[in-house]
Amino acid sequence: MRLRYDAGREAFGQARLNWPQDDIVAYLVSDAYRPRASHKFAESLIGIIAGPESLQKRSIDDGYAKADAVLFPRVHGEKDAVGLVVARRDSVLIAYSDEIEDFPMRLNGSDILVSFEPHLFRI
Repeated sequence: MRLRYDAGREAFGQARLNWPQDDIVAYLVSDAYRPRASHKFAESLIGIIAGPESLQKRSIDDGYAKADAVLFPRVHGEKDAVGLVVARRDSVLIAYSDEIEDFPMRLNGSDILVSFEPHLFRI
């Protein structure tokens, strides 16, 4: 599932969020978190396993938000990592996805490289 949070959509629409320019970060979250479009801030997240990690080389191409793969180093945890949450610098939630290759996965302390091919979400 890919979800765009209402707060992130509003920020895009009001030109308060600049995908290529702002500091955008990602979190790995466990299945304890149930995403809702109405969640606004990172404080709504439960089950954070890793992050924040900065998304690099962000662009918008044909209406899609894109970013380079992001590395989460030495990830430990008791639960399966099932999603990825992207938050803005001021912690406004932008998007969630569990459509990531190899998710869900058991954590064993190794690095996790998350790729957003072909894109993270449609603007």
